[in-house]
Amino acid sequence: MTDDFVRCPVCGSEEIRVQGSVMAGVLGVKPGARILDATAANRCIWETKESRWIVYMDVEPELEVKPDVICDNRHTPYPDGYFHHIVFDPPHGWKDKIGENIYSCRNKADQQTFKNKYGDVKYGFVTSKIPTYYGMDKYKSKTELLGYINKALQEFYRILAIDGVLMMKWCEIEIPLSNITPFLRDWTVMMKLKIGDASQTWGSTQTWWVLLMKKGKDHIQTELV
Repeated sequence: MTDDFVRCPVCGSEEIRVQGSVMAGVLGVKPGARILDATAANRCIWETKESRWIVYMDVEPELEVKPDVICDNRHTPYPDGYFHHIVFDPPHGWKDKIGENIYSCRNKADQQTFKNKYGDVKYGFVTSKIPTYYGMDKYKSKTELLGYINKALQEFYRILAIDGVLMMKWCEIEIPLSNITPFLRDWTVMMKLKIGDASQTWGSTQTWWVLLMKKGKDHIQTELV
C-alpha cells in the first residue's frame, strides 16, 4: 500500500507522511458509517450513545467515553465527500481550566476535582454519571476560537458529500450567531432552530441549531438575522 499525506492530529499544522495502513486503520473504524459527530466529547447530546452508523470523533483523549477516532477535526484523514451528515457542537467560550468549571470536566476524575473544590453543587451536569464537557479550555481567546471554527467548517466542506447536511449547534454565551456568519460563505443556511429547553440554554442566552448544505445551483442562500 502506498504512503499517504495526512494532518498531524496533535499539532494540526504540519502534514506528516504515514504508511497507508495507518490511513486504512482510521477508515476501518465503522467503515459503513457516514454520520460524523465531529465534536463528540462524552456524547451527552445523543439519546443513543453508540451506533455503528455514527463515527464519534474528538481531539480530547481523556474523555470518560472514549471517541471512536481521536483527531483534530480541522485536519481529518477522510477523503473528499465521505460523510453524508456531520454534527458540529463547538466550544462556545474560552479560557476555562480543566476541573475549574462544570463544563470543563472531561471525566469522572475532573468531576471529582470540581466537587472537592466547590462542594456538592446541585447541578445536573455535576451529579450526572457522565460529565458534560464543552472543550472551552482549548482556546485562550475569542480570536483563537473563531479561527478554529473557520478552519473546522472548511474541513467539513471538504469531507461532506455534495448533498450532505451539516448541523451546527451554537450558544450565544459569548458570541452572537451573527458573528459566525462570515464563516458560512460557502454554505447555504437551510434552517435555523431556536432551542427553548432550559437545559440547553445558559440563563437567557439563546441556543441554536443551524442546518447547512454546500452552496449549489439548487440552493437559494438566506441571511442570518
